[in-house]
Amino acid sequence: MNSLPTQLTDLADALRPALGFPSSETPPQPCIALARFAVERHRVGALLERAWESAEDDEVRAYLSRHLKNMTRRELKQKAAAMRLRALLDAQGIASREIKGWRLGEELYGQSTLRAAKDVDLLVLPGCFSSAIDLASRHGYIVAGEAGEAGAGKAHRIARYHREISILDPELGVEIELHSRTLKNPPAGWQEPDVDRDEVSALQDPDYVLYLIAHGTICRWNRLKWLCDLAMLTQKLDPSIRSRVMVRAKQLNFAPALLASLLLAKQLWSDCPTEPWIDELEVHSTHKRVQAHLKAFRRGIADLGGVPLPERILRHAEIFRDPPVFGKHRSRIVALRNNAMLWFLWKL
Repeated sequence: MNSLPTQLTDLADALRPALGFPSSETPPQPCIALARFAVERHRVGALLERAWESAEDDEVRAYLSRHLKNMTRRELKQKAAAMRLRALLDAQGIASREIKGWRLGEELYGQSTLRAAKDVDLLVLPGCFSSAIDLASRHGYIVAGEAGEAGAGKAHRIARYHREISILDPELGVEIELHSRTLKNPPAGWQEPDVDRDEVSALQDPDYVLYLIAHGTICRWNRLKWLCDLAMLTQKLDPSIRSRVMVRAKQLNFAPALLASLLLAKQLWSDCPTEPWIDELEVHSTHKRVQAHLKAFRRGIADLGGVPLPERILRHAEIFRDPPVFGKHRSRIVALRNNAMLWFLWKL
């Protein structure tokens, strides 16, 4: 499938002004159906609100305005929750770094609320993961769905097979995903973003940039939100940082997946400056893996009704798999064992 659904391309077209691209000659007219599609399916309602700030349709303006207000309130709670937990961690000498979320919104779009985030993602060093779990549990957080020692015990069992644990701030109602690493199955040679460089711009950290792109590819770019991030990265990233990202991508056998991602962004926004990136990758667009990734990405972002339950189960068990993002899948036996143990521990 080379074409994309009309509703998706209309939304991408409508977002052009918010992404720094000139409006098309015949942009889609503001309508409530497209606004709901932006908010509910692709989490780009705030960007659409900016693009349609002069819209004359009262229903659309009211809907997007309410959405932006809700996002602003949620972000304030997320900032407060992150500050509270990070202060506890810092007092115990546990370094942490917020990834994605509102901070990335500020750097890419100049306004934090323009990038939706349903929770807070907090990265700590693997060696500090257990201590962070215990600390949160002792201070009244709901850990892995349970309070007190029961939650901590459950989290420790899950952490043997999973990289992240849910921590809920009961006062603010904010979920914090505590990560011991950024990827579920990182390839050999993968470099995590430095947790001690929280004050450094994401745009100056090639490992962080590579993670943002890898995250999108692993999720098959199934939300336009992440492709908007990629479009902004192509415009804002310094050439020296971009070159380091390209070198790392080639070292990790990630170049075909990255090229397919850039081609998809170019298909949605013809003005997206992907050419310098593509030139440095030195992979041809007709490469078998590139085309396989592109097919999977188009299928992922075009999906409207969600992945059917049987397919979700097969994907989770890694029986059904898309082309490997880093060139090689892990053993199916290992995947089945780990996923089975994780399911059992959640049910225990």
